[in-house]
Amino acid sequence: PGARGSHFALAMLAPSLCWLLGAVVATVVWLWEPPLPLSVEDWQGAALPQKAVPASARDLVTELQVFMADKEDLHAPEAWFFGNASAPTVPYAFNEAGWLVRAESLGEVSRVAFLGGRPLSGRWAQGGRVIVFADVLRGLLRLDPSTGAVDVLASTRCDGVRLTYPDDLRVLANGDIVFSAATEHTPFVRRAAGAGGAPGRLVVDQDVPVKLALLSGGRGSGALLRLPALRDEGGSPRLGASGLVRYGSCARLLLPGMRFANGIALPPASEDAVEGVPYRRWGSRIAPTRVLVADSLAAAVSSVTVDAEGALAESDRRWAADLPGLPDNVSPGREGTWLVALPSARTAVIGMLSQSRLLRWVVSRVPWGLLPKVEPFGALAAVRDDGGVAEVWADPHGKVVRMLTSACWVDCDAVNASLRPQGAVEQLCTGAAPGDGLAIVGTLKSTGLMVLKMLAAAPERAAPPLASRSEEL
Repeated sequence: PGARGSHFALAMLAPSLCWLLGAVVATVVWLWEPPLPLSVEDWQGAALPQKAVPASARDLVTELQVFMADKEDLHAPEAWFFGNASAPTVPYAFNEAGWLVRAESLGEVSRVAFLGGRPLSGRWAQGGRVIVFADVLRGLLRLDPSTGAVDVLASTRCDGVRLTYPDDLRVLANGDIVFSAATEHTPFVRRAAGAGGAPGRLVVDQDVPVKLALLSGGRGSGALLRLPALRDEGGSPRLGASGLVRYGSCARLLLPGMRFANGIALPPASEDAVEGVPYRRWGSRIAPTRVLVADSLAAAVSSVTVDAEGALAESDRRWAADLPGLPDNVSPGREGTWLVALPSARTAVIGMLSQSRLLRWVVSRVPWGLLPKVEPFGALAAVRDDGGVAEVWADPHGKVVRMLTSACWVDCDAVNASLRPQGAVEQLCTGAAPGDGLAIVGTLKSTGLMVLKMLAAAPERAAPPLASRSEEL
């Protein structure tokens, strides 16, 4: 009877012990990695239905070439951009470790400058003298490669809000800078393990769209902004003692309310030219400029016009809204098209989170490390000027490229006609047929110089679409 009584007592206590053990485990996990720092206003969201890659998509796996996949300096180059007047065909990028690197050839990469933080994108400015770049941790900065000096151009908005996630930028022909700030929330940052247990590099965690959906929230705290150059009485940009352009102390809002403001693109003629005479088109006024900006968690690209005074003239937030993925960087492509990188699929999970306030609240209570991982994915869309999708390249299972974040178009006709072709691009365009081009692909999860050759229209030269392959999408 005593044994039976003990068993009965244990049976009665078992549920309580399980609850207690669960509470202890939850507390330990909570202290180890706290839940997402969101407030109640973040639970309002718009529906984002699931959308699959079209069956007519081109096979990115067979058409993509990867060089220097063993080079750690080429890990996670989010966005490539080209050199200044002395090296106009040499591609540059920022890697995950905070280095600015350049691809000297298809087999050699060199370090240009260590910047720390996590720079994502950059552009040459002032006729190719300096590089302006966006760092998600520090704001909008400027590098003078000749001296290695780095200046902070802007770290706050003019309404006092700190720039917590500058993402992409472009320099206008008059010296002003337009850029995106993805969200007002602090970015997810972790420090990777280094050699011998020492602290490693800072890593901005962008590989789980569930976290980004919760981070941004439905409130839409992302924005398109402008940093104006200071001007003298004649309207020309003011220069400092070092000869560099001086900027205002804060960034002005152009288009607020974006759910995750991401990549930016301008018509090429609207950017600061890196070749030719510096300041050749600079002045206090510019022609109305079209700006495309990706709103990742709205699965759309907005098209806005900035007027001659630098203010927002008009906007179309749904210019491209039928994309088979969440858009990242945007760039001009071939023959009036735009290349839109799609690093994440529009999955059922994202769709459910976008429509359920309760589900977002529940998931936000889960520690970051326990959130479900999303399957690797990479795709690229060529979008017509009317916002319609003309063509898609896809690696739907992330076999080669995971999180395709950008595509920088290269016109091989222009490269081969250049008086100073050099670097990796010159090698890639050697022997190209008239009309051929290529896109240098950026990524946040893969390593190497990735190149997608875009051949001139010819049926016999095109690779078969994904639907003709034996494997399922």
